Amino acid sequence: MWWVATALAAQPLSWDFAARWAPGEVRVLPLVTLSEAPGIVLDTWIGRPAPPEQARLRERRTRELAWLPRELWLAMPTAINSSLGESWSGEFRIGTWPTGGSDRARAAIGRADWDALVSIARGAGGDAVLVTWIAGWEGQPLTALGAPGDIVDTAGGPVVVDSRDEPYLVSAAMGAALVTRDGEVCVRYADRFEAILSGRYPVDRTGRDLARAMAAELSTVWVRDGELD
Repeated sequence: MWWVATALAAQPLSWDFAARWAPGEVRVLPLVTLSEAPGIVLDTWIGRPAPPEQARLRERRTRELAWLPRELWLAMPTAINSSLGESWSGEFRIGTWPTGGSDRARAAIGRADWDALVSIARGAGGDAVLVTWIAGWEGQPLTALGAPGDIVDTAGGPVVVDSRDEPYLVSAAMGAALVTRDGEVCVRYADRFEAILSGRYPVDRTGRDLARAMAAELSTVWVRDGELD
């Protein structure tokens, strides 16, 4: 068993929680996407369309952006387990949707009906589920923001503008809801996070960086083992 935070009554807030006792195996369900994948951006910092070779690189980055939801899902259990460390006795694991669960979750998130996620938790196995979603994500080529050689400060640190590598600044509006099998809607949280996508930082690393950023914030609301003894 482990301590977590339980949701208050549904409100138009980006987060919601209060202390409660909850079980320890949490199934992380595949990420719910609430928008289409980003389209290609061809603008450059001088206002002209990207030349052919650069445009091909941007097409590649755009294809990689479409893979981001899956990479986020795969990275989330390890990210949260690592963030919480030995301060709690539970474990997050990869899970799968019960029949029709993905569509039901998408509808519930869209109308902020968090209690509707309870039936999904009961059918997904484990003691609880973590439903995560991405409300929208975009990738901004840094060559559209500055000249080659310029340095752009990002949430992941300074990045050099390089037309040969075409790094992208990725921004994702993400959310998560922890729902126990016994019918409690637990921690609900949403925020926007940033990471880099490039040849040196492939999409699986982008997913890990975004997952770690969200896990770091989520971990601040878990009540650790023994804190409420």
